[in-house]
Amino acid sequence: MNTSITVPTRWKSRITTTSDYLGRKLNYALYLAVGAALYVVIATAGSASLALFVISALIIISFYGGGFSTVPAYLKDLFGVYQVGAIHGRLLTAWAAAGVAGPLLVNTIVESQAAAGRSGMDLYTLSMWLMAGVLAVGFVANLLIRAVDEKHLVDESVVAAKKDADRAGAHDAISGNGGPEAHAAAGASHRAAAIILAVLVVVALAYGLVETAIRAVGLFTA
Repeated sequence: MNTSITVPTRWKSRITTTSDYLGRKLNYALYLAVGAALYVVIATAGSASLALFVISALIIISFYGGGFSTVPAYLKDLFGVYQVGAIHGRLLTAWAAAGVAGPLLVNTIVESQAAAGRSGMDLYTLSMWLMAGVLAVGFVANLLIRAVDEKHLVDESVVAAKKDADRAGAHDAISGNGGPEAHAAAGASHRAAAIILAVLVVVALAYGLVETAIRAVGLFTA
């Protein structure tokens, strides 16, 4: 069964993103530059205005998802379509390492600030400056990035042919594994499990959003 989705021609010109207009590199330059500036704002004026702190933090958090939604297309621009999934996996490995190292570093800084007699927002000021510095380094690194030479790229027609061969191999495997009927039965159970998991995820997200909204209102009304 072919599960690919065909996009109507009249829609193709409407399916676009900010990075399609600006380019991936410029989009990341905006993420990094604005993010660094907002960390400086939080470090210097965040304790003086709760509204300024919350707005700056929300914009910074939005870049987290924005960066992840843009990076697959950016990787394709840099390395072509072949093995871009594997390259993305390596990027995620680096992200995971940073996800472990970052909090450890911030906690170490906070503990050192507490030992020095600081409290409240002052505990995190140095961390904010550090984050601004890291993003500034990332901004420069992003400007220095260049796409690989075209001679190293795999032709898209070759990738498409490989995809067709993989699909044919999967079809042959299905035929030798109980045929379409067994595959359909397994597919139905997989869909049921996927629906249950999706409901659980949606419920968890809804709970998190409600709790976040309640706590955010409490910040401004307390």
